[in-house]
Amino acid sequence: MQVLNDAIDNKIVRTINQNFIIRYFYNAEPNKTYLIGAGRYDTLVGEILQIKHFNKVLSTSLSVTTFKLRRGLTINFCCK
Repeated sequence: MQVLNDAIDNKIVRTINQNFIIRYFYNAEPNKTYLIGAGRYDTLVGEILQIKHFNKVLSTSLSVTTFKLRRGLTINFCCK
């Protein structure tokens, strides 16, 4: 079962990386932005939020999807 989940996760990560740029910044430093890949995104927000964010981004048709977390972290998914 774990191998199947890894294969599905790899497909989602590949799709996100091909179609989106993930840009994030902290409210303390709004002029300094960082880029992160979909494979390392779980280290930033955790596994549960990663799945929720990826599902929402893939289901919407917006060019930019923004998530604002309580700890002052803002994450933008921008279409390529």
